[in-house]
Amino acid sequence: MTSKKNVIVVSARRSGTHLLTDLVVNNFGYESINYNYLDYTNHPKVTWTHAHDFKDYLKYNHSKEDNAELDRYFSESKIIFIYRDIRDIINSCYNRPRYKNKYKDFTDFYNNFDFDGYELIDQEYNNISDLLIGYYKNWFSVYMSRELLGLDMEIISYEEIISNYDSSVNKIAGFLEQIVHTPIDVRLENINKLNSNIKYSTNDFRSGKIGEWVNTLDLKLGE
Repeated sequence: MTSKKNVIVVSARRSGTHLLTDLVVNNFGYESINYNYLDYTNHPKVTWTHAHDFKDYLKYNHSKEDNAELDRYFSESKIIFIYRDIRDIINSCYNRPRYKNKYKDFTDFYNNFDFDGYELIDQEYNNISDLLIGYYKNWFSVYMSRELLGLDMEIISYEEIISNYDSSVNKIAGFLEQIVHTPIDVRLENINKLNSNIKYSTNDFRSGKIGEWVNTLDLKLGE
């Protein structure tokens, strides 16, 4: 077992950010911090970002010194990219009360979603599908180019963690170069089944099920 490096979880919103973060925290002894990675102090910590582009932080009003620090964090951290079927992401977004109450129906939401909460500075999209497709095009390209970019990066899907939990924990253990004996299961069926022995980084969970998009999206649109 090697010394632990900081971990950055990269994800689109509603795609398993906290599922993966909580997996790392509870199985490998990391501390989770807010997604402002400038908060790093002592090892080992795990944080997350929903940035749409690698080095997206350069678009913000950080000082040159802070940008240099952020470059260092990315180069020195273990990066895990988690992805999810975008149809389930759309379904999850639509069914959040703070979004659903703003739109008269799903079609209104799909076509007029104002991307509230998404880090979009200089990009425009016709609908939420275009946003998510663009997001994944960028990050899959980063993953494929990780060696050229000098990134220590792994990839895993939401579906993989939900359906094959123990093997997913072992996969992450191998990437983090850590040992796991008996995996601690952080999956939830619903918020009423929170395990008091597990450290959760959020309480904003829904059902966590795979394929629920069929209950919201028109099948033709889904296809």
